[in-house]
Amino acid sequence: MAEEVPQFFFDHQEVVEDLIKRQGLHSGLWGLSVEIGLVGSNMNVLDKNGKSKLTPAGVVLMSRIGIRQVSEPTDLTVDAAEVNPRQVEKKTTRRPPKAKKK
Repeated sequence: MAEEVPQFFFDHQEVVEDLIKRQGLHSGLWGLSVEIGLVGSNMNVLDKNGKSKLTPAGVVLMSRIGIRQVSEPTDLTVDAAEVNPRQVEKKTTRRPPKAKKK
């Protein structure tokens, strides 16, 4: 028996959130962007009788995945300010040195 390998699935917004954090973005609405390509080819397919038949086909390729800034929120957008807020540095105040006892 083949060993089952683990699989992990993410929804669109989870992917956008991770890419926002990876890019260090702290503001703006960001949406999922996918670059696709289309290639024509001849492929062997089975016809209705179960016989192999060469037929023209189109193959859709997912070349790249990314994020792009958008102006309106949708089901595919994430607000960078909410998921990756800019870290505010805490200012430390120096205490004056303690007076020495005489």
